Amino acid sequence: SVLLLAAASISSALPAPRRVLAQNSGGSVRITPPRAVSAARSTSAIVLDGRLDDVAWQSIQPLGDFTQSQPREGEPATQRTEIRLLFDTDALYIGARMYDTEGARGVRTQLARRDAFLGGSDYVQVIFDTFHDHLGRVAFMVNPSGVKSDAYGPNGAELDPSWDAVWDVTTRIDSLGWTAEFRIPFAQLRFPRDSVQTWGLQVWRQETRLNELSSWAFWHLNEVGGPPRFGHLEGLHIARGPGKAEILPYVVGRSTNDPSVAAGDPFRNSRELDARVGADFKYLLASNLTLTGTVN
Repeated sequence: SVLLLAAASISSALPAPRRVLAQNSGGSVRITPPRAVSAARSTSAIVLDGRLDDVAWQSIQPLGDFTQSQPREGEPATQRTEIRLLFDTDALYIGARMYDTEGARGVRTQLARRDAFLGGSDYVQVIFDTFHDHLGRVAFMVNPSGVKSDAYGPNGAELDPSWDAVWDVTTRIDSLGWTAEFRIPFAQLRFPRDSVQTWGLQVWRQETRLNELSSWAFWHLNEVGGPPRFGHLEGLHIARGPGKAEILPYVVGRSTNDPSVAAGDPFRNSRELDARVGADFKYLLASNLTLTGTVN
């Protein structure tokens, strides 16, 4: 079966203020300079295997120093997180290392469908405000089992999880905790035409074992958050427009074992195996119009 859906997304680009004014519940206003990190251009190939041992990853400094939102609001995160950002002509790469003081034993994960709620699992979520208008955002999240989710909320709208971009991520659990290696094609994102980009950036980490939620760009629970409080991702040099098409094939295998099926049943077997193939694709028709399709 083939399902085609044309979806339009229009984002306005407004000038970004240099400082953010936040008002807490007591009525006081404080000015907070945003955190900033630079993305580096990859000078060598990156293999998406979750190991983070490619030469390109070793040459850049990670962002870190996360702050707890829960359970101890405002205190440094108890588990170290390192995020590295690279880009090439076609895509943005994210290398995430989530350390755990108990190593692999401390990692909590679960296997689920795409965009499923991961309340009982660790995860890392990276959010971009690509137009840097302090309104829109696009989110990419993955747990240690490689279950990914994505969502899009332009112009201050709520995040829509039905937006399924074509992107890749590989995870790995090891003696230090777990890692995630993302590749997000520029063709899946919308951003200004400027050759040098500055985006808003936020990173969240959930450590389920400790019921700890921490972030890179921190705000208090009694403050207004979201894109106006994001940090800055600087140094993205996009020399040309992104490609117009992305295709992501998939293969699904299924095994069924049902002892209740009677022996000799002409319609069903107690043990069955089957496999399915398909692909998701997106094609850019215009600057604000994308054709999305799925073939099962």
